[in-house]
Amino acid sequence: MTTVLIVDDDRLVCEHLEGRLGREDDFDCVGVAYAADTARELARSTQPDLIVLDIMLSDAVDSIDLAAQMVNLSPHSRVVVCTAWSDNARLDSEGEFRQKVRASRNGVVAWISKGRGIHEIIAELRAIARWSAAPTGPSPLDLTLGEYLRTVGSVYPLDPFHVDQGDARLTASETRIAAVVARGLEADMTIEEIAKGTQFVLGTIRAHMRTIYTKWGVHTLAGFVAEARRRGLLDT
Repeated sequence: MTTVLIVDDDRLVCEHLEGRLGREDDFDCVGVAYAADTARELARSTQPDLIVLDIMLSDAVDSIDLAAQMVNLSPHSRVVVCTAWSDNARLDSEGEFRQKVRASRNGVVAWISKGRGIHEIIAELRAIARWSAAPTGPSPLDLTLGEYLRTVGSVYPLDPFHVDQGDARLTASETRIAAVVARGLEADMTIEEIAKGTQFVLGTIRAHMRTIYTKWGVHTLAGFVAEARRRGLLDT
């Protein structure tokens, strides 16, 4: 039996999901919370297997921080974001990607869309429960994030969720390479093509790019170009 805590400020959604879980032999809804304080208390008192969490609660709390707090109170719980904000299969922006990486680091193991319908949501929760019982590999959310990185050309294929260092300053060499690469990417050139047209060796460019990604806190080429533009490197 998989115990479930629902955290959502939409009472109709809660009632619908709670009622549907009640008709399943392998689920037991142990609580419903409409606000963060209640969610934390129920996580502590019920120790649920799964916490189904809406990402946009109306009481002005950061739901990802709330996820971490609930997992701290109930360490074996797995948090599943269930929201109308975005579908788990569509990671179409660097900002959204960063948000989901932060969620992954704070106890969220899956991200599913309310738009999929109640039957699909139950099926996904069941699959997540099976994975949680014997987690032999990355979480469903991490698998999706990794696939996104592979398709958008990240320089972090083996370490996709590196720790961001924020606005650490670039060295003079890193700044030159960042400007050259950003302008090349803007002209639809590949990294290999950019290297051939400069004095930099391809391996040197890739090594510097990994460092720049970490310092800037970006994960993809698109995010790199956007950050280079914001910092004025495309104007030099």
